[in-house]
Amino acid sequence: MSAAESRSFGRFVRRGLWLPLALAVITAGFKAVSLARRPPSYTSLAKFAVNGPGANEEDKGQNLYRTTIETLDGGEMRRHALERIRVLNRGAKEADVGVLANQNEGSAIINVVAIGSDKEFTKTFLDALLDEYEAMRERNRLEQRNKASQVLADEAAKSGKAVKAVADKLATLNKAGAIDVLKALHEEQPKALEALMMEKRTLLAAAAGANVSVAERNAEQQRLPILEREIAAVKQEIADTSGKLAEYERLEKDLAAAQKGNQDSLDSLNKFSASEDAREDDVSITERASTAVEDAHPWLLSFILALAGGLASGLALLLAGATLWVFAAPRQALPQPAEEEGSQPL
Repeated sequence: MSAAESRSFGRFVRRGLWLPLALAVITAGFKAVSLARRPPSYTSLAKFAVNGPGANEEDKGQNLYRTTIETLDGGEMRRHALERIRVLNRGAKEADVGVLANQNEGSAIINVVAIGSDKEFTKTFLDALLDEYEAMRERNRLEQRNKASQVLADEAAKSGKAVKAVADKLATLNKAGAIDVLKALHEEQPKALEALMMEKRTLLAAAAGANVSVAERNAEQQRLPILEREIAAVKQEIADTSGKLAEYERLEKDLAAAQKGNQDSLDSLNKFSASEDAREDDVSITERASTAVEDAHPWLLSFILALAGGLASGLALLLAGATLWVFAAPRQALPQPAEEEGSQPL
C-alpha cells in the first residue's frame, strides 16, 4: 500500500468511526428491549429414587431408569397431570410448563424439573405429575399382582376340585361302612377257603382208602364237584375283596397327595399376597415439588455481549468499506500528497 493509499484508508476509518458505535448502541438497545419483554421463567424440582438393582440385574435396573425418565417426559403423563389439575384445582390458572427428567450420574436419583411461566402453576403441575406417576405405578402393580394371584388361585381351585373328586370316590366305596365289612371279609375269607381246602383233602384221602363203602364213595364223588365250585367261589370273593381294598388304599394315597397339593397351592397364594403387601415400589418419591423460583438471568452479561457484538460488527464493516474504498477506487482519484488531510469528502 502506498503512502497515499494509507492516508486515504486512515481518513476513511476516522470518518466512519460512528458506524461501529451506532451498531453497538442499536444492538444493545434491541437486546435490552428483548430482555425487558421476556416473560419470567420459574423452576420447580422433585426427585425420585430407584431401588438399586443387584449385580446380576444391571440391565433390568437400567431399563427401569430409562422407562421412568421416558414416562415422566412423555406427553401422556403431562395430559393426565393437566386433567388432574382441572378436576382437583378448578380455579388454577393454566400456563405453559415444560418437564425434563434426568438421572444423576452414578446415583439412583432421578431429577424432575418443571419450567413454567407461572410460579404457582409450575409447582401445582409438577405435584400433579408426581401424583399421576404414582397412581400409574400403583395401577400397573395391582394389575400384575392380580394376574399372578389369579394364576395361583386357579391352581388352588384346581387342586381343590381334585381333592373333592377323590374324596367322593372314597365316600362311594365306603358307603354305609362297606370298607369295614370288606376288611372283616378279607380276614374271614382265607379261613373259609382253608376249611374248604381241608375238606377237599380229607375227601380225597378217604376216597383213596380200601375200607370205603360204595355209598360213601358215591357221596364223596358227588361232594367233590360241589366243593370245587365253592373253593373257586371263595377264591373269587377273596380276589374281589382284595381288589376293592387295594383301590380304596390307592384312593386314600391319592387323597393325601391331592390334599398336600391343595395346601401347597394355598400356601403359595398366601405367601405371594404377604410378600406383595410388604414389597415397596421400585420407584419412590424422595422429594415433592419444591416452591417454584424465578430463573436468574445474566442481564448484564447479555447486555455487554450484545454491545460487544454490535461494536465488532461495525468495525468489521468499517474496515471492509475502507479496504474497498482504497483498492477499488481508480488511482487518479486518490488525493495528492500535498493536499490537506480531511479536505476531501468521504
